[in-house]
Amino acid sequence: LLLQQRDYRSIQDQLKKSEERFRILFDKAPLGYQSLDADGNIIDVNEQWLDTFGFSREEAVGKWFGSFLSPESKDSFQDCFAVLKEQGYAHGEFKVLHKNGAPVSLLFEGKTRYGADGAFQQSHCILQDISKQKTAEENLRVSEEKHRRLYETMAQGVVYQAADGSIISANPAAERILALCAARPRRPG
Repeated sequence: LLLQQRDYRSIQDQLKKSEERFRILFDKAPLGYQSLDADGNIIDVNEQWLDTFGFSREEAVGKWFGSFLSPESKDSFQDCFAVLKEQGYAHGEFKVLHKNGAPVSLLFEGKTRYGADGAFQQSHCILQDISKQKTAEENLRVSEEKHRRLYETMAQGVVYQAADGSIISANPAAERILALCAARPRRPG
């Protein structure tokens, strides 16, 4: 009996240490994590999720994930979540509203855990803050648009050529100039 009690305590101690290691791994993961029930309500989140969106665990757990999304992301989340439940995997991009109201762009990737009977049990979702990437993409788009407009409206002709001399691109001014040059008679010698 004494041996059984010692074995039981040893097993309990090992289980407790294992749970502590898992909790540390879960909470210190570099990406946000959330688990959702069949209705899309949050079962659990890790510290990175809380840090990214500014809410406390108590403010998040039990709430519908869609209530944290910006209005334009709610419908696409519902569609994505339906795919997740049906197919077992889904990903998408959404905007979550930080507790302070600022939008946070995120990449969502989820997998479903099913029970032995095949019924949905919960989802396991990783959330990555891609706000900086989205800002950089928008800045690049604006810069390219600005330079395209400059290229198309400037008075000087600009021609881009390949190494073999073929024309890759010419702005409208270059096209006008080249057409005028081509129409002019060449002077001898």
